[in-house]
Amino acid sequence: MQNDFNIYLTEDKIGKENAWEYFFKQPCGYSLEDIKHSRNIIIGSGAVPEMFPYLNIDFLYGRTGELEHWKKLVRQYMKLSDVAKQNVEEEYARLFSKGDKILGVKCRGTDYVNGKPKNHPVQPTPEQAVAKAEEIFERQHCTKVFLATEDAEFYRLFSEKFGSNLIANKIVYAEYHGGSTGREEYERGGAYANGMEYLITTMLLTKCDCLCAGCVSGTVAALLLKEGEYEYTYLFDLGLYE
Repeated sequence: MQNDFNIYLTEDKIGKENAWEYFFKQPCGYSLEDIKHSRNIIIGSGAVPEMFPYLNIDFLYGRTGELEHWKKLVRQYMKLSDVAKQNVEEEYARLFSKGDKILGVKCRGTDYVNGKPKNHPVQPTPEQAVAKAEEIFERQHCTKVFLATEDAEFYRLFSEKFGSNLIANKIVYAEYHGGSTGREEYERGGAYANGMEYLITTMLLTKCDCLCAGCVSGTVAALLLKEGEYEYTYLFDLGLYE
């Protein structure tokens, strides 16, 4: 995340700064500077490890028995950077109130839904997400909904349904008009800020009591980063895009 292009580094910082260290501490305490003259170095692919179940619905629900193993690895190696940790704590104090029972909702829209990436999980429509969230909200006796989405339509419908009981930390939501939302953010020079906002949002999802979510990477991250388990979890299992 330092010597190759990634959306968190502007071109002038490639090879100079490690984007991983914006958000997380080094897992073993060593930086690239520490190991640059080491004799034996293994270069990883940067891809999701083949042995990781990833978006397997049974894995995410904890039915296969593997989820706790991966949660343990995350607890051991994925520590927030000092800046990220402080940002999360400040947003948590600003948005969440003691005594509230919060339903976290994670929904992707914009380029993901419109692009329909082959073999990726189908995402719920805004109407489906609101209906399921309302059902869980009432059944689990929640008092607030924390919405994690980049899509303006999801935000609009959730605002109409939950009003003052809706919590959100995003300032600007995207109206999709084609192209890549991530690419647009990079070209506007807002990749670092958006990356930090995304991480904060994911960490706030881990602070919720219940979860209602589409099967996307942010959902996987929330399940792995959460201390303990959600009181109630609902994942949209709608098949895969063809």
